[in-house]
Formats: sequence, structure tokens, C-alpha cells
Amino acid sequence: MSASPPSQEAALIQPDDIAAAAQRVEITENLWITMSDGCRLAARLWLPEGAETRPLPTVFEFLPYRKRDVTRARDDEIHGYFAARGYACLRVDMRGSGDSQGHIAPMYDRQERDDGVEILRWIAAQPWSDGKVGMIGLSWGGSISLYCASEAPPELGAIVCVAGPHDSYGRDILFKGGCLINEVIGWAATMDALTARPPDPEIAGEGWRALWLDRLEHLQPELKAYLDHQRRDAFWAERNLTDRLPRMTVPALIAGGWVDSTVGTTGPELLSALRGPRKALIGPWSHKYPQHGLPGPAIDFLSEAGDWFDEHLRGIAPAKQDPALRAWMLRDIPAAPWYAEAPGHWVAEPQWPSPAITTRRLHLNPEGLGDHAIPGAGLPVSTDQTVGLCGGELMPNFAAGPGDDLPGDQAPDDAASLCFTSAPLADDMEILGVPQITLRLTSDTPTAMVAVRLNDVSPDGRSRRVSYAVLNLSHRTSDADPEPLVPGMAETITLPLHDIAYSFCKGHRVRVAISTTYWPLCWPQPDLACLTIAPGFSHLDLPQRPPRDTDAELRPFAPPPHDLMPGRTVVVEPQRQRRVSTDPKTGLTTLTIRDDGGTVRVEATGTEMTTKCTEIQRIHPLDPLSAYMKVDWEWRFARGDWDCVTRNSSEIRCDAGQFHVHNTLSAFENGRAVFSREYRMSFPRDHM
Repeated sequence: MSASPPSQEAALIQPDDIAAAAQRVEITENLWITMSDGCRLAARLWLPEGAETRPLPTVFEFLPYRKRDVTRARDDEIHGYFAARGYACLRVDMRGSGDSQGHIAPMYDRQERDDGVEILRWIAAQPWSDGKVGMIGLSWGGSISLYCASEAPPELGAIVCVAGPHDSYGRDILFKGGCLINEVIGWAATMDALTARPPDPEIAGEGWRALWLDRLEHLQPELKAYLDHQRRDAFWAERNLTDRLPRMTVPALIAGGWVDSTVGTTGPELLSALRGPRKALIGPWSHKYPQHGLPGPAIDFLSEAGDWFDEHLRGIAPAKQDPALRAWMLRDIPAAPWYAEAPGHWVAEPQWPSPAITTRRLHLNPEGLGDHAIPGAGLPVSTDQTVGLCGGELMPNFAAGPGDDLPGDQAPDDAASLCFTSAPLADDMEILGVPQITLRLTSDTPTAMVAVRLNDVSPDGRSRRVSYAVLNLSHRTSDADPEPLVPGMAETITLPLHDIAYSFCKGHRVRVAISTTYWPLCWPQPDLACLTIAPGFSHLDLPQRPPRDTDAELRPFAPPPHDLMPGRTVVVEPQRQRRVSTDPKTGLTTLTIRDDGGTVRVEATGTEMTTKCTEIQRIHPLDPLSAYMKVDWEWRFARGDWDCVTRNSSEIRCDAGQFHVHNTLSAFENGRAVFSREYRMSFPRDHM
């Protein structure tokens, strides 16, 4: 069906009472979408009252996370809302996941966007569709909306992308600054666990067991794909939209959160690169939809997304035009690993990049940060392997729920690092954008890394991490063609830190902390390196923003509704524990994280889900080759006489030349083992 022209008349189908309209939405529990190669994908469909006689625009979400149960409550929250607002809504399990047929490929494979574009065409051909489709998604779902938009399908009229990476190598959870991020191991084990879960017999039918066993037989450890490609190569080029962003014109609403240092901070970058109608919203949040935002304040994000779809799928002009960028300006945040609300306020920029942002340069001088360069003798830095323990989690509050995951007081890490600290600020100073540091340095080893933290130090000595970056110095000029350092040879590197909005208070001090390690975020380099920093020749550039009185006049966001995540009952409460210990005999430091997801019952199907994950990391402060990590996962699905359990484990060690991986996978039906496999793999360290 060809797309109908948008008109103001479409506003008539928007109900005033969302809750009442939601009761009149017809939900199809499962329908099959057959791909051109014959593979059938499983979908849930929400249709508002009257869709049979009046075609509607559609909101589409595409994920590998099981629509039938795991994301069901969130799906009902999101798509129930949009359906009540007058949209057809479709939630589809990706190939090889949930109840869909086929085999899942490594994350962001070309097959995903081909399937996504084909589903867009399928939607436009349905009798309930007016031919216009919007995509929405968080994380993987946000990313696939960007990837589909890069193909410019005519059916795609708008996207809402929440914390969706556009560059899987450099702006995701795998590699950062050419460093191997330990979350590579964690995410790969998680992906293996997700892929191994069984389809639901009530949907897949009598062949569910054969489909499950076939899926298990074809499962290849996700970690293999990542460690086979440790530098930017063709594998990652296919997963990088950076060069394609300027040609993308699909209207895009981008959202994220400053605490989500993986992909939540990419909003300004996407805003700069995209060319279609676009705006960005960055809150203080972690890796969640903003209506679930932690730390708060959370907002009624679905109404914001609904207004975006109304504008670009229905042609309904918004009541008030928002600026290009709205961001939560953090201020004097607690120096603590957990807080429910982030102090600050909303600010806005009518265009981005903003001509109002200027650069304030602070020089790394022998006596600290200063406005003028003062050269001096080189300053050495060589840190223990445990520097970074104050950095919190890469994706705070992501799994079982809130925990002590945020960057706490940085003072212990600062004390072990090379620090440059300014005098107390005479006035408040706001920054918005990308802080950037230039370092003149030498190394005494061919392999080394550098970690840089931008901190806010209050008068009582508490230190808060504002932004940071890490760099594998072999990748100083290229992620595609890394080169070892020449010991003793001076190098000048420029390193962008993560985007941030932060207000330094009058009387506080700005600090740059430099270390040669950052564990447990990064896997350590094989050598114990000592870097020498040249003061006076190194500097920090801050994107300074003048405060505006108009910020106080911004349209306020409504708070989120109270009935989020309907239709599920918590049978066993989730628990999260994060503990650091040091063995007095061996000197090994161990980080143990237990994510017990508890047990949840899906009321609509009677299915109970139980999840458990344990992550253990160990290292000796003086031995980078002692690094060790193990992740164990267990999933259970139970309903009546259907009871399936999967368990998998991923373990990694290293020596100077190789990574050594040991994976196991097992599956059980009604207590009986139906599958078991062990994988042992070694990978050369490619400048890692």
C-alpha cells in the first residue's frame, strides 16, 4: 500500500484518555512474517479500535530479546501507549531469537538491517497500515533503527533512538580507544545466554524442541567474533555508520544519559552528523528508556516520542518547537556509588554545534592546571593494575537493578595517579560538549595505555568523575593499523573525552588525573609501562558554555506515569551485590558481582522466568598477566510441564602473546540434560 499523505485530520484519532483507549486495543499474541528466504519471524501486533477500516501509521520495534516474556511488560508499556494514541504497533523477534526461526549472527550483522527493511515493506503492505512507519528502540533496538535509516527505505518516516550505538567498534561496549573493554567478555557471555534460550512451545508449536536444539548446535561463542577482529577491519566497517550519517535524512529523535558512558553520550555527535530533522535529549540517566531513568529525574518520555511520531508520521505540528539539544546540566553530584537523583537543571542549545560554546584551555603545568603554559621537567606515571576501582560500572544499574555501580569518590584513584589540579574557581563554570586533552609523552615500553579522568574536586577534598577516556597507545594514530611505541620517543596525542554537561561550582577545582591502567573497565596491556608527561606542552580544552537565563524558561517535562511495566508479578525479588576483596596471602584483588534477577511471573502466559549471573574479575596490582575474568549465566523458563534451564560460562586468561578462552554451554529440559558443549580457544593479542 502506498503511503498516504500526512494531514492534520490524523489528530482526530488521538484519544484524550490514553488509559481508556488502551482497553480497546486489540492485541495479536503472535503472527508470522515470512522473509524472502523463507525464514519466519515471530511478532506481536497491537491495533487500535477502528484500524480495520482506517489505516494507521505504525510504530515498529525490532529486538533479539524475546517478545513473549522477557521484554513483554516493557513492550506492553511502550506499544500499549502508542496503540492507545492511535498507532498500529509491531514488536518482532530478530532472526534466531525468541520464537523466530533461523540463526542469530554476531551483533549488528548485515542480515539484521536486511530483515528490518523487509519488515518495513511488509508493514506498508498490510491493510491496517497507511504506509508510514516509525522505529523505536533502546540500545540494540535503537541501533537497528539507525542502521535501517541508513538504507533510506521509503516506508521509514521517523526513528526514536535511545542509546543506540552507531559505531560498534569505538562507540559501544567492546573496544574503547583501541582498548579491550572487559565488558566484551561480559556481553559475549550474556549474548550466548540469550541465544541459548528455548522458544515457547505455545508459539513455536510441536517443533519447538527441534528448533531449540538446532539453535544450540549452531551457536558459536560471541566472544570469538570480537577477538578475531581486535582492530578496525572489514568486520567493523560493516558495523560503522559514521561515514553514512551525513547522508541520512530520516527524522531522528536521539536520547541518552550521561551515566551511560557506552553509548548514552553520543547524542551531540549524532546531532552534528545527521542531516534530516533531528533533536537530542540527554538526561542524567543510565542505559534505560528515560521513563525508567536512573539517576533521576525520569520523564514521561513516551509522550515526547509520541509527539515526534505525530509530527513526522501524521504531519501534526508540535505545540511548541523544541531546541535542537536539551541536556541535563549536572552540578555538584554526590561522590557516591549510588544516588537516586542527580542534582542539576535542564539547558538547551537551539543549534548544534553551538556557536555559543567556546574553548577554555588549561595547561598541565608542574604545579597544576593553569591558564598559561609553564614548561618543566617530565613527570613520570606508572600505576598499579587496580587503579580504576573507583570508576564504577560501564553500564550502571543495567542488570538486576540499582546498585553501587556509579563512579564513587575518585580520591583513592587520584592518589595513585598523576594529577594536575587547578586553583579554586572564582566563578561557576559550565561545560557542554567534548572535553579534549593533548598530551606530550614518552613510554619506556612498546605497549602501553593511558587513562584520563576529568574530575571535580570540592573544597572538602571529595573528587567526582565528570568525564574520562582511555587510549591504547598502539592505536594512537589508527585503530585499523596499530603500531607499537618506540620506547623513549616523544609522542603527542590528542584524546577526546566523553561528551558531558557539567557545572563546576565556584570554589571547586578542576582536576586531570592520568593513569597507565584502568581496571576493571579495561583489560591490561601486557607490559608494566611508565609514561613521562611533558608539563607545559600538554593541555586540556574545555567546551565552556555561558549560562543563559532562558534555560529557566524551558518547557518542563512531565513526570513518568506510575503504571510502568504492567502484567508481571515479582515472585522472588532481584538482588545485586558488588564486592571488592584483596587476598592478604596472594595480593590478588577480586571484584565479584552477583546479579540475581529473581523470579518474575508473566501473568498473561503463566510463565515464570528466573535469571542468575555471577561475574568474577581478578588481578594482582603488579602483574598485568594475572588478569582473569569469568562470567556465569543461568536462565530458567517454567510453565506447567514445560521447564527449561540453560547454563553457560565464559572464562578468559592471558599471557604476553595470547588470550585463552574457555566456554561451556549446557541445556536441560525437566531436569534432564539435552545439550552440552565445551569450547577452548586461543587468540593472538593484536596490539592489545
